[in-house]
Amino acid sequence: VQGDPAEGGRLFERTCAGCHGPKGEGLDAPALNNPVLLAAATDTFFVETIARGRRGTGMVGFAESSPIHPTLTRADIESIVSFIRTWGV
Repeated sequence: VQGDPAEGGRLFERTCAGCHGPKGEGLDAPALNNPVLLAAATDTFFVETIARGRRGTGMVGFAESSPIHPTLTRADIESIVSFIRTWGV
């Protein structure tokens, strides 16, 4: 992905941290700051999950407009993925 991790951190805080925790530790949603997940999941997996959501879970897609969450552009999503990847360093 070609995202800006600093911008991704700001977007994560605003749109993701409420469920995934401010440090990705998991609150009402799975922990993303997880070495096994970070090693196994591809960038494409993260991008598509954020964009489309996960059927059968509370994870909604952020690429579509919604009255309950902001719409994220592809660049926004790639920045969030770049930020998530900083946890694996």
